[in-house]
Amino acid sequence: MLRRRSTTCLKLACIMAGAYLAALPAGPGPVLSADEAPLWGGLKPGDYQVGFRTFELYDRTRTFQPKRDYFGEVVPGERARPIQVLLWYPAAATAEALPVVFSEYAFIPPEDQEFYRFLAGIQDREIGFLYQVFRGSELAVLEALSTEMAAIKDADHAEGRFPLLIYHSDFNIKKRDKLLAEHPLDVELEKILDREAWFVLRALRPGVSARGLAAEYGLEELRPYKNRSRNEIDRMRGRPLTSGNN
Repeated sequence: MLRRRSTTCLKLACIMAGAYLAALPAGPGPVLSADEAPLWGGLKPGDYQVGFRTFELYDRTRTFQPKRDYFGEVVPGERARPIQVLLWYPAAATAEALPVVFSEYAFIPPEDQEFYRFLAGIQDREIGFLYQVFRGSELAVLEALSTEMAAIKDADHAEGRFPLLIYHSDFNIKKRDKLLAEHPLDVELEKILDREAWFVLRALRPGVSARGLAAEYGLEELRPYKNRSRNEIDRMRGRPLTSGNN
């Protein structure tokens, strides 16, 4: 699962998603039960541990800081908008794995030094949000930040393919419902993202491809939709079409 860091609300959604994926423990390794892990609700453990890692990218279509300051002096450093991506993924089992703690979600030291100022601002917002939630209790905030999650930092990925298929309900709902009705033992609706109106499909049996069935029924995935939408916007603006790989 990939998420982009920007606002507090989005980051908290990432934490909840991380808790959801962390409900997938490893076979032989020590795992947390649903009663032991925070933020799980009624979710039950699955078949894998969950790895967690981050990487840094730049959106060069947007600027994060001006070229010159108020006095006309050149502002040093990267001008493009920084994006830190958070990735949760099925991980290989290991008995020595150490789980991340909540504070590592609030501030994740970047490899790119240019990101420190950007991430420090996000950290300030998120810790400020925790103080609001706990009504100014420093002890409660510290306890929350030290809470162990179930994801493992930089764990080795599990063997196999684990595609994440995301579709938009506005354009696909009739096709989706027909697929689910005609293949109840092959594919299920795993998750609905209400705010964005996207949904996730998951294959139920070995040898069944959720992506293949979705293609047969004419469902459009998130990435092709974004590329098609971007190309259409470029066409209307009179600009060259962007590559489908962008």
